[in-house]
Amino acid sequence: MKMNTDKCKVMHTGGNNANHEYSMLGHKLQVVEREKDLGIMLSLDTKSVEQCMYAANMANRALGMIKKR
Repeated sequence: MKMNTDKCKVMHTGGNNANHEYSMLGHKLQVVEREKDLGIMLSLDTKSVEQCMYAANMANRALGMIKKR
């Protein structure tokens, strides 16, 4: 199976992380501060505030669609 290096990303967490640059198949991987994986928002600070805001926005969208009918 081929890896799609454009979809691979690196997130450096922890205070003692050396923040190395990583590459895969000669392609430098993108460094991100937050990423959505399996429907969960992950961020560097590992707090759930952003996940709660995301869930609330999705619920408000669904409620808005229901109210329109």
